[in-house]
Amino acid sequence: MIEPKNPNEYRGYFIHEFAKLEYEIDYYLANFFVGPTPLQNPLISILIDRIPFENKRTAIKALLDFQYPKQNGKKSPRFGKMLDEIGKYARIRNELNRVRARTTL
Repeated sequence: MIEPKNPNEYRGYFIHEFAKLEYEIDYYLANFFVGPTPLQNPLISILIDRIPFENKRTAIKALLDFQYPKQNGKKSPRFGKMLDEIGKYARIRNELNRVRARTTL
C-alpha cells in the first residue's frame, strides 16, 4: 500500500479503493445470477456497469435477505450495518468526485 502524502493523493487513494470495492460488488452480482462462467464479463459490461451504485447496494441487500432469510421472525442484522457503511463511503466518494483536485506549483 502506498501512503498518500497530500490531500490530492488521499482523494485519489479513496476513490481508487472505492472503485475496487465496486468492482467486487459487480462480480458478486454477476456471480449470483450466472455463476462463475464466461457470461460474467458480458453481464457486467452490458448491464451491471449501467446500474447506479446505490441501486447495486440495495440489490445486494435484497440478495442477502434472500440468501439469509429471517430466523424466528427476525431479520438477520448481519449485513445491514456493513451495507450502511458502504452507502456512507459511496456518499464520500461522490463528494470527492465533485471537488476539484488542488493543484500545487
